[in-house]
Parts: sequence; structure tokens; C-alpha cells
Amino acid sequence: MTNTILDLFNISNYGVITFNTTHQALRSENILKDSGANFLLIPTPRQISASCGMAVKFVWIDRDLIIKTLRENDVQWQSIHHISKENENDR
Repeated sequence: MTNTILDLFNISNYGVITFNTTHQALRSENILKDSGANFLLIPTPRQISASCGMAVKFVWIDRDLIIKTLRENDVQWQSIHHISKENENDR
């Protein structure tokens, strides 16, 4: 599935990767750009982590590509979170 950056701001089913250091977050951005992955570098949501201030947001169905690319390039991440807001309007 290919989304535009605008779509990434509004998607309801996505992943967030957190990092221990800003260096690893910025490194992941450069590597993922070269891979053609669809992602955004975002401020780390406080409800997820207070470690490094940056995270990668991506379409959840691209999870395997993102993880494979980061592993192949020895990028170290802290955690991967699945966020689903499908029922957010039911609150």
C-alpha cells in the first residue's frame, strides 16, 4: 500500500518506532528514505516513551519492510508500538 505523507498524518492504523538516541532516529530516517519506505519522523508521543524525543511513524502494513530495512542496516531501536484508532469515534 502506498500512501502520501498527508495520509500518514491521518491514518488510524499505524506503527511508531522509538529510539534510545537521537542519532539512531536520524540514522533511521536516512536509511528509510533510501529504501522507499513510507514514514514520517515525528516527536515521540509522551504516552509511548520519554526517551529520545524522535520516533518513526509508519503504515502498519509496512511493518515487515521497515523492520527488515532497519535490521539490515544495524539501526538500534527501543520499541515498536501498534496504534489503532479505528474505534476512536465510539468514545
